[in-house]
Amino acid sequence: KTGKLDVEMYWADGKEDPANTNAWNDASKGAIFNYDNWEPGYVDVRHIKIANEGTLALKYKVLIVADGEVSKLADVIDVYYADPAIQIENRADLDPAMRLGTLTEVLANIGATGNGTLEAVSSDTITLALVMQESAGNEYQNLSIGTSFTIQVLATQLTAETDSFDNQYDKDSEYPIVPVYPVTTTAQLVERLNDAAPGEDIFLSAGEFELSSTLSIPNGVTLYGAQAGVPAYKWINDDTAEKTVIKYTGSNGGNVLEIRQTSEDLAEAVGNIEINGVLVDGGNTAGKGIYVKKSDGEAIENVKIVNCAVVNSSNDGIDAGNCYGAVIENNYISNVVDNGIRLGSYNGYHWESWTEVTAYVCNNVIENVTKTENGAIMIECGMGDVVVSGNVIRNVNSGNAQYSSSVKASAITVYDVYEGGEIVIENNTIENVNQGIAVYKYTYSTVYGENWWEGPTTDNDGIVISNNTIDGYNKFAIATSTLNHKGNNSNTTVVEIAENVISGGDAASAIKVGTENSGWDVVVENNTVADSD
Repeated sequence: KTGKLDVEMYWADGKEDPANTNAWNDASKGAIFNYDNWEPGYVDVRHIKIANEGTLALKYKVLIVADGEVSKLADVIDVYYADPAIQIENRADLDPAMRLGTLTEVLANIGATGNGTLEAVSSDTITLALVMQESAGNEYQNLSIGTSFTIQVLATQLTAETDSFDNQYDKDSEYPIVPVYPVTTTAQLVERLNDAAPGEDIFLSAGEFELSSTLSIPNGVTLYGAQAGVPAYKWINDDTAEKTVIKYTGSNGGNVLEIRQTSEDLAEAVGNIEINGVLVDGGNTAGKGIYVKKSDGEAIENVKIVNCAVVNSSNDGIDAGNCYGAVIENNYISNVVDNGIRLGSYNGYHWESWTEVTAYVCNNVIENVTKTENGAIMIECGMGDVVVSGNVIRNVNSGNAQYSSSVKASAITVYDVYEGGEIVIENNTIENVNQGIAVYKYTYSTVYGENWWEGPTTDNDGIVISNNTIDGYNKFAIATSTLNHKGNNSNTTVVEIAENVISGGDAASAIKVGTENSGWDVVVENNTVADSD
């Protein structure tokens, strides 16, 4: 039986005794603060109870987040905070030491609101007060705050329970999200994204958000779905799990979600974007499910796509081909046509237009990729350091005659990789595929000039393929095709194929090493190979 992380939030009037009142309201049923006729000296006080109703200890943060643009009235509303909660029977009970700052200041630094820890089946109660400054002048008369506010709790497992060794197995747990007032309609979502500033978090309710066109995620924004913090392969097939579904209903070939660099962004860094706990459904008409797309300049930096499900796209599931520092983890990808996950910066036939891409691609499940000509995970062109580890890949192009002759039609494909990083492919499980892992290099042509497919003077540090399990393949389990160096590079790139376990195919063709031209050294050692019978 697994432990359960379950956080609820309740509120009561601040004039009540927080230790003895029974007048608690479910915070998910309506606004905690619901007043908009502010006058100098007005005070609005609430007790907020954070209840751990699960079976695991947790740590939490309490945040105050604006759901839209605030007016200058927030400059003269002070926020008071007490932990533990205290009864506020009159204005004199508000100690100046409780003041966090103005509402404007608190919204700009939401991490400073409050935090704590809770054992299983226990609760904490805090007190929040909003007070309009008595010195506020006439310029604030008849103003409203201009938007509603969300009181949010972020909670994650605490290092309280122990395993066979210690209590540190969950010490790096991130905060899954427990939103109180999430976005509930497509119109609200579009509006929030259009108005979003860097650093803003947007929380989506469970339910379906239909898109007739591509939705862009702006610079510095985090998008949380109902399953944020939970690996997608754990909830995708659970009919009882609440899901945030972003479904594409537009014309053929449009992408569902884009993280893109616009012409206005070229002068500044773009990145620090996260999509967490969302089901992206291409409706079998969308091109790419999630696309990281740059227009020019440097690669987009620090994009996290985690705990998401991406299904029913006619091109790539996730294309992070133009991202430096991509984290793609705990996702589920199924029924996509070209690549499940694509990495690399192919932008034309000249290497000068490629940018270095780095990525961490781990613990994803990719299945039922039936028409790929490339790879369920494709690593190409201008790559830096890349780790592909712990992924489960199955039912990729198995028995599809249309693509079975292509060396690139594999569970994991590496081709035309440049730049100075190391590519590590390890501890992956691959089942029922045309080909397992392929390292492929174009044989270059000079028909269009000497720079056609020419590489720069540096190459990747090496490619490590180790400790993978491959069971069921039609062509090869692991293969390297013709490997060339172009340009002026005199370095040697080592491809190490070691400690892999291979079964379910022709043992004679389990590992194929193609022509090794100057600059390449393929090392094959300590692999276990068994015949299909």
